[in-house]
Amino acid sequence: MKKWLLEFRYILEYLAIWPIVTLARAFSERQAEGLVKVIARVAYVVLSHDRRWAYRNLELVFGDNLTPAQRRKIVVGSFETIVRTRVQCLRWSQEWMLNNIVEEGGEATRAIGKANKEKGRGVIMITAHLGNFEILPAYCAYTGYPSTVMYRPQDNWRVEKLILGARHEYLPN
Repeated sequence: MKKWLLEFRYILEYLAIWPIVTLARAFSERQAEGLVKVIARVAYVVLSHDRRWAYRNLELVFGDNLTPAQRRKIVVGSFETIVRTRVQCLRWSQEWMLNNIVEEGGEATRAIGKANKEKGRGVIMITAHLGNFEILPAYCAYTGYPSTVMYRPQDNWRVEKLILGARHEYLPN
């Protein structure tokens, strides 16, 4: 794709995402969930490549064992989960985490971290790519365990800056 056309696309993408970020952060929890459902349905219609890919993956995994209605429910649900994950990441705050995160096994994990810290060592945590795994580093920082994350930045630097700015605003220093 020509550079100027790609840059134009990135500007349009930013202009579409900026109000979503603003609304997601301003809305109540209930309103944010409504926003998730609207964005997911729009994405389902607009992102035809991703939609086809999701249906193809279901076909590969389940063959003919699902009805068309079951397939659609799963695919729409996956779009909702992806959007919900992103919206939740934009809403991070200590209060939000206190009200929305259920921690399991935290004491054991902290004991391992504390023991290694006393020995001058760090801990490498590997987590499943399930649920809102992106909240984990923010929650670790919130509970007093700063972390470093490796990830691939967005291709669109404007969107990357917008999302990172929203995420870091509420993180403890």
